[in-house]
Amino acid sequence: SDPGPLAALTQSTIDAEFPQTTSVLVSLGGKRIFERYYEGGGPGILNDTRSAMKSVTTLAGGITTNAACTNRPPSSSRGMCSPV
Repeated sequence: SDPGPLAALTQSTIDAEFPQTTSVLVSLGGKRIFERYYEGGGPGILNDTRSAMKSVTTLAGGITTNAACTNRPPSSSRGMCSPV
């Protein structure tokens, strides 16, 4: 598979634009299409992902709430799907 623009993620690019990045993994259709490690990162190195997971959890909650609100009529009482 051709990593295309991801190939530009050299160590100097990571250092300049994305400091403290230790790994980049991209998956498409369930297949790993790009995997690189920087600054001592590697497949056997554990990273603290708590901050990233808070963002992913918030995003998933927003998507779920939006899907629930768009699949039912607006409520007359104030609730999660009602306009503020």
